[in-house]
Amino acid sequence: MKFNLKASLAAINYPFEWLVKDKEGHGFYNEDNILESNQRILSFLDKHIGS
Repeated sequence: MKFNLKASLAAINYPFEWLVKDKEGHGFYNEDNILESNQRILSFLDKHIGS
């Protein structure tokens, strides 16, 4: 049985964001992608748990 995290979270209306970048695998190595990822993580956390 294959587990799909994205589909499971969407099915229960659980808040999440998905970020996919070309030429990147599991994690980011390009500095611009790392910066964008970290900015989006901070924004998500601020939105859902506050600062």
